[in-house]
Amino acid sequence: MKKFARDVCKDELADVIDQWVILSTHAERDRRILYRRFVDGVPEFELCEEFDLSRQRIQRIVDKWFDVLCEHIGD
Repeated sequence: MKKFARDVCKDELADVIDQWVILSTHAERDRRILYRRFVDGVPEFELCEEFDLSRQRIQRIVDKWFDVLCEHIGD
């Protein structure tokens, strides 16, 4: 599982997701996936079922946005 370099409170993480996960065709879906993964702590295999996506697709979405989140949380 990807981890941030420092402890990040859920509120801070939620704010960063809201502010920066915007420029995407599937921004709303991606935001919901990132909230569920990082704020709620839902494992990827459960996200696959919840969003009806393959594990590989969930991993790509998380990987794609993880660097953006880290950049804006100061990691």
